Amino acid sequence: MSWIGNESECYKYATEKEVQEEYYETLCNEIPSGFADECTLLFLGTVHSIEEAKKAIAEAWGHGYGRARLHSGMAYVCVETKGVPKTTQEIAKRKANEEKKLMEYVAKNNCYDRKSATIGCKGCGSSLSTKHMAMKKLNKCPLCGAELRNDTVLKTIQNYQANIKKYDKQYNEALGKARGKEVFYYASEHFYVG
Repeated sequence: MSWIGNESECYKYATEKEVQEEYYETLCNEIPSGFADECTLLFLGTVHSIEEAKKAIAEAWGHGYGRARLHSGMAYVCVETKGVPKTTQEIAKRKANEEKKLMEYVAKNNCYDRKSATIGCKGCGSSLSTKHMAMKKLNKCPLCGAELRNDTVLKTIQNYQANIKKYDKQYNEALGKARGKEVFYYASEHFYVG
């Protein structure tokens, strides 16, 4: 059994980008290539104290809190202290929920998943094989580039995207109001390499 990194210590980073850079640097420089695919970068959410951050990370590794969520990689938490509004958490949850709904809707409404053998293109009038479209995962005509999904599907996708953009704006505004408050990231890594 061989581990790289320290399971028990948490390290403080100023930005999420620094956490990600540390993770990828460890993967590139210390992890043998065959094991790198099994390593995960896991974001555990936002908490409001270092104690909560340490507990969330300990739970991710399964240290005395039950089953581990992460076997090998890096777990990290955003810590918002000194009165950063909790509304940022709610907005982030709403945005994540909207992104999930969008992905599910797009997957469910691919034009190449139809039962019919062909799809007609409104742009150039071509009759396209759904089997060929499914192999290439196309939602646009390969000949003229016209969109093959109907207007209702496209409008619904636009609505989801507009909601995600709205939540992004609200989140940034909420953080802007909290200027001078402390936001940082706590991370713990360990990599099992056999």
